[in-house]
Amino acid sequence: MAMLIVSCLFIVLVMGAIWIYTNWVNTKYDIHESDYRDSDHLVEIMNLYLDDITSNVEIVSTSPDTIVSFSDNNSSRLEEIMDNLEMSVPKPEAVFIIDNSGNLIYSTKKFLNTTNLRNTEWYSRAANSEGPYITGLYYSENLDDYAFGVLMPVRNNTTVLGRIEAVFSPESLQESIREHSLDPRDNIIIVDSHGMVISSNDLSVVGINANLSSYSPVQKVMRGESGFLEHYTSWDGQSRISAYQPLKYGDWGVIVSTPLAVEYQPLIDRIEWILGMLAVFVVVFLVVGYLASKYLADPIVGISNTMKKISQGDYAQRVVTQRKDEIGELSSTFNTMMDRLEEARSESGMYVDLMGHDIKNLNQVALGYLELAEHQISSGKPLGIDDNKLIRKPIEALKSSSSLVDNVNKLQQAKARWQTIKAIDLCTILLELARQYAQIPERDIRIGCECVSPCTVLANDLIQDVFSNLIWNAIKHSDMGRPLVINLSANETMYEERRYIKAIVEDDGPGIRDELKATLFSRFTRGETRAKGSGLGLYLVKTLVESYHGQVWVEDRVQGDYTRGSRFVVMLPSAK
Repeated sequence: MAMLIVSCLFIVLVMGAIWIYTNWVNTKYDIHESDYRDSDHLVEIMNLYLDDITSNVEIVSTSPDTIVSFSDNNSSRLEEIMDNLEMSVPKPEAVFIIDNSGNLIYSTKKFLNTTNLRNTEWYSRAANSEGPYITGLYYSENLDDYAFGVLMPVRNNTTVLGRIEAVFSPESLQESIREHSLDPRDNIIIVDSHGMVISSNDLSVVGINANLSSYSPVQKVMRGESGFLEHYTSWDGQSRISAYQPLKYGDWGVIVSTPLAVEYQPLIDRIEWILGMLAVFVVVFLVVGYLASKYLADPIVGISNTMKKISQGDYAQRVVTQRKDEIGELSSTFNTMMDRLEEARSESGMYVDLMGHDIKNLNQVALGYLELAEHQISSGKPLGIDDNKLIRKPIEALKSSSSLVDNVNKLQQAKARWQTIKAIDLCTILLELARQYAQIPERDIRIGCECVSPCTVLANDLIQDVFSNLIWNAIKHSDMGRPLVINLSANETMYEERRYIKAIVEDDGPGIRDELKATLFSRFTRGETRAKGSGLGLYLVKTLVESYHGQVWVEDRVQGDYTRGSRFVVMLPSAK
């Protein structure tokens, strides 16, 4: 089945790749041709637009009436001629008369000043031109805006009397371009000989007077070249395809540019369609293969895999099957056997943990007192009656250790069944533990107990081990250099419509962070202090409490501030 799926996928991928490549080549060719046709059409539009302007300015500048009026300095007649020219030229901003010194001597519109145009960077080239001259984009102080102009000399035979300039704004040029049908996806840019933007149909992409001379298509059109190219650095940061052609006037150029993401969108759509079909194909084959393997081989493979994982130590693995035949019966028998083995293994591990952890704690107490006795004897001071606790406490600890072993033996003999549940006075146990742990040498420990006897719970003799672990846990993880206060309490309460004894062990120690509380009762989880331990104490507490059908949890002694100590809550069924 796997080979069949791989073979089919390989065929689909190869055929899809060939189809995508063919479409990519054809799409790329169509894009280039389309953009170049658009640029060619735009060049034709621009040449006609400039032809119209230059022919009108040339007709007026070569008119005998204009020449005579210049020669006679007939200002009123010149103004009339310029006003007529402004009406005949397509949408100029103004028409200027310039003398041979570059002075602006008349404008069809009121201007701001009479700045000598000789200071403009294009004037010297215009003055040397024998025919019409089209400027690039420049800032006109007279119009207080960007503009470009068409200049024509006025001659009397070979003598230049002055010049006529028709001035246009980029907006009027853009309006003329919009009147023609062009692909709305294209960004149309017209630049002058310096690469400055004269016009753009989309000012959100590039603005008027922007300098694009550093970009490849602009550089090429400034050199008078024509063609198209893909370039990956552009004025708006997108990869683009651009067609470029020069105009016949003023060293201007036309660029028709579109982002590659827009141009290749049809190809991307085709690729997405292929991938979608491939995904459907894969899903269909996977579903068919899954159903076939599930019916024919899944049960046997499941048993084999489960046995391998169990052999590697994962004893929680079980065979999952709903079949009613011989394989189903075999799986059920196997699972039953593993349940019993896991139960026995878990109980055996718990007994070992219980003895190892608690005996270690008891031995620690015994060693502490014996070390104090040894120190006293080594210093030459004899042991007296007042020092009998140095011997008595180790004896008590060792007796408790021996008692713990006896209890574990009883549990093992019961074959995974706890000792008989009976009514036990919890207050008596808490009072005894408070007296015992308040006398740890070299520690200032104050243990209070608020409990009115009798306060009976349904448990067994190991209930003492629950609270012994909780109290010792508080002592072990506290600061040795400061006093420790532990409060024990027990009272009857209703919980989940049942009568319980709520026992509390709280301390003013370093507390437990919130993220640690969730895993605190797991086996081998350790606290964050320097105190050493096996990480089994709280796990054993939880195991014992749940065996009594109770619950245990931890919370902050002061709500919201874990640094002010912890509170362990133990809920045990009441014997009443």
